[in-house]
Amino acid sequence: MSMKRLAFAALILTALLLLSSCAGKEMMKYEEMPGGRRDRTREDAPKTVESKDIERFECEFTYGKRDREGYTYCSFKLERTEDGASCRMTGYDDLHIVFDLDFQLRRQALKELQKVVEEHDLARYNGRDRFTSGLPEMLGTSL
Repeated sequence: MSMKRLAFAALILTALLLLSSCAGKEMMKYEEMPGGRRDRTREDAPKTVESKDIERFECEFTYGKRDREGYTYCSFKLERTEDGASCRMTGYDDLHIVFDLDFQLRRQALKELQKVVEEHDLARYNGRDRFTSGLPEMLGTSL
């Protein structure tokens, strides 16, 4: 191989390595790394609720158990329907379903939930958005 061809091949190889390195860095911008934490909290988000009519409410949470290893995950969803409210509750114990309920409630349940929201000032959490990548599914809290 001539010296010019060898230099040209080295130049091409260097360019390919440089381009692949840049592409890798570009891809990493969009890919969350395990253990990385994203915080998109908006402190200026409204902290009061204007409407007192709940249309939909969702809450998911995880908690550890003191008596043994593992964790429990619960999901609660309530949504206004034409004649009341639809409720869905699911609970997992170490990823095994403990309960899975789907039932209808009277519209009064939405008013009672609104009282709980006000009593515990849940609106103060509006705008919080934190995420830690790499955690197992169903670990964390969402409101």
